[in-house]
Amino acid sequence: MLKSQQRKVFHMIKQLQTSRTVIQERDQVIRDAEEKNTEMRDQIEYFLEGQKPSSLPTKEWKPKPHCLQVTTPSSCLLTL
Repeated sequence: MLKSQQRKVFHMIKQLQTSRTVIQERDQVIRDAEEKNTEMRDQIEYFLEGQKPSSLPTKEWKPKPHCLQVTTPSSCLLTL
């Protein structure tokens, strides 16, 4: 009877150790993924900073209309 209980306890300890190892491995994968995500986000921000047009003023910029004065509907053709 004692041997049987000892085997059960040993088996439970082994399962616990295995579970801890699996959890540690998963935690490492998560940390690695978070680090890579941060690196990619930084690269995207850097890339987008380089894409901002420097010659345009801030939010006040508005596109100029192609035709300022319309006398007849056919005198100004809008191009998009």
